[in-house]
Amino acid sequence: MDKLSILEKPEADYNCIMATESNSNQIRIISHGPYRVEGNIRLYVYSQEMSPQGEPLSWIFEGEITPEKRPYLLCRCGKSKTFPFCDNTHIAIEFDGDETAATEKPLKVDVTLHANDGLTIRKFHPLCMSSGFCVRVAGAIEDYSEFSKDPEDHKIAIKMVEDCPSGSLTYSLSPDGEDIEKPYAMQIALTREGVENELVNGPYWVMGYVPIQRSDKVPFLPRNRVTLCSCGNSRQKPLCDGMHRMLAEYELSKKRHSF
Repeated sequence: MDKLSILEKPEADYNCIMATESNSNQIRIISHGPYRVEGNIRLYVYSQEMSPQGEPLSWIFEGEITPEKRPYLLCRCGKSKTFPFCDNTHIAIEFDGDETAATEKPLKVDVTLHANDGLTIRKFHPLCMSSGFCVRVAGAIEDYSEFSKDPEDHKIAIKMVEDCPSGSLTYSLSPDGEDIEKPYAMQIALTREGVENELVNGPYWVMGYVPIQRSDKVPFLPRNRVTLCSCGNSRQKPLCDGMHRMLAEYELSKKRHSF
């Protein structure tokens, strides 16, 4: 999908679930179906700004695509002809949307990085979807934090954390300090990620502690940043696990070698 088409606000078929009015901001996951976005949660498009070496450096705001009709339904199977909006294709393809990710409880810290000035970075592997911000040609996030005494490197490490849409990286300014989070309004962003010098659809980046309810009515643990699968191929639905990038890299490589 090119940049122009994602700003055209395609209409979705709302017959896949009765659309009743709701004043509360929340996302409800429909069993084997779409994400139902209720209330006044705005929908935007953000694309990765890429370096000449293919490194994601920051997010670029591309525009707003919030539909006028509320609530609205976001595609979860990845096959909708009106993507990112649901058009009932999930019914035709018998989409398997089983939700297996652990989303209702705090996660154990998998990696902790300590810089000499107290900067402490924590990583939670189950949330990682390989957006790529924590790795650059010159080094990874540990090289800019634990293995560097340069304050400028530490600023880069903090930006890497803040650009991580999944919330798999957090930071504090001391080992025992509280995590510092950018204050986001409740919103959703359709992300566009750089893969092989092209932009491909990424996950839905949900910001601002939007309440999310699984199809079994169990609520998510509230998070300031979390990414929901939009391609239908994640192995830990409803969270994104980066499978869209792997598939995009494979398709682009196959296309490149076909010439």
